[in-house]
Amino acid sequence: MLTRMKKYEVAPVELLASKISVWWDITSCPVPKGYNPRLVRRSIESKLKKTGYSGRLTITALGNLKDIPDEVLRAYSSTGIVLKHDPFINLLILKEV
Repeated sequence: MLTRMKKYEVAPVELLASKISVWWDITSCPVPKGYNPRLVRRSIESKLKKTGYSGRLTITALGNLKDIPDEVLRAYSSTGIVLKHDPFINLLILKEV
């Protein structure tokens, strides 16, 4: 997500207030060990605000949630990140490629 954002240093004017959806494959792209999971949403919001976006943000984390400690899942959820358990997410992504 943040890598693609580099394409737009400034958000296009017509998209500034758009609703924003981030779909995060939490299995293939986990947060690094030692990083506070409560800062994930804030980091994404900060990058979006720096480029000018101000619309409503929804972040959905998809993946095999059984492999993630409960306290980490609670931390994500407490910031408004929607968690969706899908143990087959990697298989679906590989099939699409």
